[in-house]
Amino acid sequence: MTEKNIVLIGMRGSGKSTIGKMLANLLKRQLIDTDHLIEKKENNQIKDIVANMGWAYFREKEIEAVKELEKLEQKIISTGGGVVLNEENIISLKKNGLLIFINSPVEILQKRVQVKEKRPSLNGQDAVLEIPKVWEERKNLYLNSADLIYEKQELELDENDALNIIEMVNKKTP
Repeated sequence: MTEKNIVLIGMRGSGKSTIGKMLANLLKRQLIDTDHLIEKKENNQIKDIVANMGWAYFREKEIEAVKELEKLEQKIISTGGGVVLNEENIISLKKNGLLIFINSPVEILQKRVQVKEKRPSLNGQDAVLEIPKVWEERKNLYLNSADLIYEKQELELDENDALNIIEMVNKKTP
């Protein structure tokens, strides 16, 4: 298994946090969620940070959080969906990380977000309704940033997803 960090990127609802927890458990590595890192530093939830300070402020805090992770090794890092919006984040994450894009169809993302939604709107629309537009805006950023792409076509996430990602990583790295 690689010494590098395993970094999960993808849209809201792609399963980054869920799969990240499973990977951390299976590989006995620490899980770091960039959104949780920001919440801890700001002593506030993302939805409140965005409501009070705006998305631009949040994105600056995201850059700072990602920069802190550059020197870490053997971690599982789950990123926010918008981490790919800033090239500086990708450069930082790739310094010691293997970026895995968890790709799911828009319909699956919408179903997952519908069930578990506490996130602020990205463009003023309902979180479920904004997904197709946000997907179109970001899909090439995800594809171009990723070292590996994990296709997840089903709604349910389970340990097999983590095992499949481990197998992909092992094939990619010595």
